[in-house]
Parts: sequence; C-alpha cells; structure tokens
Amino acid sequence: MRPKGNLAIDREGRWLHEGVEITHGRTLDLFFRSLKRDSAGRYYIEVGPEQATVIVEDTPYVVRRIEESRPSDGVMEGFTIFLNDSTSEPLDMGSLEVGPDDVLYCRVKGGEYKARFLRAPYYHLAEYIEEDPGTGGYCLRVGEVCYPIRARGKS
Repeated sequence: MRPKGNLAIDREGRWLHEGVEITHGRTLDLFFRSLKRDSAGRYYIEVGPEQATVIVEDTPYVVRRIEESRPSDGVMEGFTIFLNDSTSEPLDMGSLEVGPDDVLYCRVKGGEYKARFLRAPYYHLAEYIEEDPGTGGYCLRVGEVCYPIRARGKS
C-alpha cells in the first residue's frame, strides 16, 4: 500500500493527497498511527515495508477543541485538548508558545510533537491568558498559578 503522489498535512491539520482532502476515517487513523519523523525533522508514513513522504505545512497535530478539566469539587485544575487525530490529552500548560502571526502552540504526544491551536480553541483559552507583570509577557492563569507563555525562539 504505497500512496501515489504527494501526501500533505495543511495548517488546519487536514490530510491531503495531491491537493484533495482525505476524509475516510480509517485511512486517517492509519496515517496518524503510521506517522513518523526522521532525524532531520522530515515526516513520513510507514505501513509495513512501504514508506511515503508527508509534507507538513506547519505541524502534524492541531488542537481542534479545548475543555476545562474540573474534578468533582468543581475547581478548575487545567485543560483537556482534542486533537485532529481524534485523541485527547491534558494540556501541557508549561509548553505553551506563541509563534509568528500570534499563533499558539503546545507540546503533545509526551512532548514529542508540537501542535498548533486552531482559532476556536485559541479564543477559548485566551479567556485565561493575562499579562505577566513580572516578565512583561503573557501567562495562562489556572487558579493561583500563572504558566508563562514563551515567544518562539525564547526559553
């Protein structure tokens, strides 16, 4: 099973084959499960002995939705993010980073990959973002803790 032509993931997290969006659920599941990155940062899928290059416009994963995480006492303790590969995970609040054009990113999959926030989840999270008087930057406020949001290229 070697896909012909170009495979790509666009900025919105959609898989494309020769410019046409792939929407078949089982195919998308297979592609996400088979997605790998080589030591040079290039992406490819590997299914059995077959490989195909994947052009990634920005990040392979995008945050499509976000929800507050509230235990039974009702106090918010974080967020759950929902990704374009149909998985969800707790938001790594310490990994937030702003890139070019004020796009928000976080680390996912155990920190292995970067994920781009789509507009709706970014706006939802923005309700909890405030200026950090100590740094002059911004932070994500969750209860009494303010998690710094880094600018790309700064630690």
